[in-house]
Amino acid sequence: MVAEYRLPDAEINPIRPHNNTRGLSAVTRIGVTRFQDLYSNRQLRSLSAFSDAIQAAISEAGSNTEDRRALTILGLCFGRLLHQNSTCSRWLNKRNTIAGSFGKQALQVTWDFTEIAPLSDAAGSWEGAVEWARKVIDLNEDLIGEGTAAQAPAQDCPLPSDSADVLFKSTDERRWVEGVLARKKGLGF
Repeated sequence: MVAEYRLPDAEINPIRPHNNTRGLSAVTRIGVTRFQDLYSNRQLRSLSAFSDAIQAAISEAGSNTEDRRALTILGLCFGRLLHQNSTCSRWLNKRNTIAGSFGKQALQVTWDFTEIAPLSDAAGSWEGAVEWARKVIDLNEDLIGEGTAAQAPAQDCPLPSDSADVLFKSTDERRWVEGVLARKKGLGF
């Protein structure tokens, strides 16, 4: 299966991170040993097609900055598609939407998973992922300043320990953040 699909195929660690937690280990007890095992063959085929199309667009874009920015957003949309189209996805009746696989620190076993046709106009579809990205961009277009992104283990975080309270230095900033969070909650984020 690994050669057929060009998606990451890392192994899932079967060891429980702590006695009282599951982490990713629950799914390994039913034979899911690799991340690709979290997807049905049909899901893997459609996700591979999306991945191939995005990779082809990246190759064609070259160094064009605007194209690269747009493709970065499409990459985030693809991540959303991966999140909502697996055998660990489930339906949320109260919200008429899909609860994706990776919403918690643990992967839960789902016996009756929700499967969506990615090209439909439904929750969990490509169109839904693009709409989600548009909402996130719209809600954050008022942000000013620069941010820092760093990939590092949590115990070796390269950011200063007081970097998180920058948003909350004044009452106006705190109210702004509360307003943004309220708008996001109203849109289902």
